[in-house]
Parts: sequence; C-alpha cells; structure tokens
Amino acid sequence: MPMPRRDTPSPVVNAETLRAYLGTTYVVDVPAIPGARARRITLRIGRQSRAVLALHAALGVHSSVLVTAWNPFSRPAGDAGNARAMARLLAMLVRQGYRPLTGRGVGEDPTWTPEESLFVPGADAAFARAACVRYRQSAAVHVGGDGVPRLILHPRIAIG
Repeated sequence: MPMPRRDTPSPVVNAETLRAYLGTTYVVDVPAIPGARARRITLRIGRQSRAVLALHAALGVHSSVLVTAWNPFSRPAGDAGNARAMARLLAMLVRQGYRPLTGRGVGEDPTWTPEESLFVPGADAAFARAACVRYRQSAAVHVGGDGVPRLILHPRIAIG
C-alpha cells in the first residue's frame, strides 16, 4: 500500500504516553451484516479478540488496522483540524479500495477525549507503519491472523 512519506523530525513518546497507548481500549463499530446484528468490538493490546477473528472471517480478511489522523504526534489540532485530517484519511482509504469501519481509542484517563479512528479490514502491519508516517501518528493498532491487537509504532519513533 504505497502512501507518500512525509519527512518529519523523529517523534518522541515518553514512557507515560506509551503506557497510555497500551492501556487504551480500542473500540470498533461493526454495522449489521448478513447473519449478524450491529455491535461494538473492544480491543486491548496483547489480548486476543475472538470477536475480531469472527469479523475477519466474515469479511474474508486476515488482518486489520485501527488508525487515526487526530492530533498528529499528540499535538492538539482542534475539532476542525481533526475533522479535516480524518476526512483525508477516509478519502485515501476509499480510493485504495478499503471499506473502513468507525472506531475510537478510549483512554483510561477520563479527562482524555476519545480519539476517532478508522478500522481498516484487510490492512496489514506495513500499512499501519505507512499510515503513521503519512498522518504523523506515533502509533496505530494492527490485528493479525491470531486476533491479537499489537501496537505498531511510527518507524522513526523514539521512546524517551
């Protein structure tokens, strides 16, 4: 999945932010499909999700990615900026033939606003890394054939 690379300084994620990513609950909104009603799937990093495995099987894919364009490198972009960035992400996904589902990351800190995300069935870990670069994100979530969500860091990220 080719995406243009943006040349950016190496982002830094501190240990507290990394813990927050790992402690976040990632939610996927699954619409009704033939034989199944609409529902929400919750994902936690490192914990196998039978629900996402069933969704992969229903959609005929072996992996997926949850990605956002909100607040590049954790710098607040405001409602309008975040909405524009998500619209660009959605348009890119549709152009590439993906059929993304809505989702969000809900942190453990109640003062943290959940970040809108898109769940991309059929996307792989390489897609997650490319999306991090293109949309200036520190991380994305990849779920492979084992159904275990894993945090994929921006390829130039530094833990500091």
